[in-house]
Amino acid sequence: MTSQEMSAALAAQAERIERLEGELAEMKAVLAGVCRTLEVDKPDHKRKLRAASFILVDVDGNERAALVATGSGPRLLLFDEEHNPRATLAIDEAGPRLWLYDGQVRPVCSIPQK
Repeated sequence: MTSQEMSAALAAQAERIERLEGELAEMKAVLAGVCRTLEVDKPDHKRKLRAASFILVDVDGNERAALVATGSGPRLLLFDEEHNPRATLAIDEAGPRLWLYDGQVRPVCSIPQK
């Protein structure tokens, strides 16, 4: 390798390191913001995570459950591998309710029953 090629390779490495250091600084700032949002420095019993919905995904990123706050009350939905709802638990003005669905998303059970 010639000295010119070495200089070019070193310059490219220096550029890459500078870019990576910038990306790392950005990630640290994002992480610090997340920690502030989650109040990580507080004792466990004082931590709160607030949102209008939470989505649980499997290892492939597919939605498998959702906890949502609707205008009429909270709902917990459980999905199968095809993302079809298989169970719903809701609390609204009518009170607590539970629905179970078959593989074709037809209700097979509801509590209270209609």
